[in-house]
Amino acid sequence: MKIAVISDIHGNFEALKSVFEDIETEQVDKIINLGDFINYGPQSEEVTNFLLENEVLSILGNHENAILYDETLRKFQVHSRLSFMITKEQLSDNSINYIKTLKYFYKEDDCYYVHGIPPDNCSDYIFKLDENDVKEIFSTYKEKVFFVGHTHVQGMYFLNRDFLCKQKMIPDHEHRIDLDKKIIINIGSVGQPRGHDKDAHYVIYNTEEHSVKMKIVKYDIEKTIQLLNKYRYPQINSEILKNY
Repeated sequence: MKIAVISDIHGNFEALKSVFEDIETEQVDKIINLGDFINYGPQSEEVTNFLLENEVLSILGNHENAILYDETLRKFQVHSRLSFMITKEQLSDNSINYIKTLKYFYKEDDCYYVHGIPPDNCSDYIFKLDENDVKEIFSTYKEKVFFVGHTHVQGMYFLNRDFLCKQKMIPDHEHRIDLDKKIIINIGSVGQPRGHDKDAHYVIYNTEEHSVKMKIVKYDIEKTIQLLNKYRYPQINSEILKNY
């Protein structure tokens, strides 16, 4: 089975459409979305409807969680809160009700999917974990492969002789996974990639070959920026897309 794992679309409908066109060429069996599909970008309503129409299995990110809990919103930076106020006005009742149905994690076979950190944390960052934290995750859960998002930067985290290793992913390269060991894969971001790469990111996981492949997809950044300006989103949202 081939699974496309996407995350952090952040209302960037142009990026999402381009990623879906690329996914179609990969002939995947399933698409799983790790959350944060709203806010920052100008088309959260369109993104939500697209995910619903295409029956994408989605879980909650911290930006969806802010729809449910004010305490999550209070933790946001100023530009994130300002963006959220605009985004919330754009979302239909149907989209908000859909968000209310989503769970914080998903498990299937040897895979565990969560926005931030297992078991159900959508707000903390994987790069802040130390060796003991990773060991605890690996010893607590039976799954072998953990997919996370939230940081917007792709990478793999695993233990080698009890030392925590962090490895970048090579675009379009089949990274083989040793299922005798456990691994955390940060899949990056569709709509707001960071790490000095402007293009959209996602990964393909092949359950039969036990391999993961990072995909990088170009999209119409200028169209997204024009819409950000039209709806008066904070200027930093455009700057991040152009220069982060």
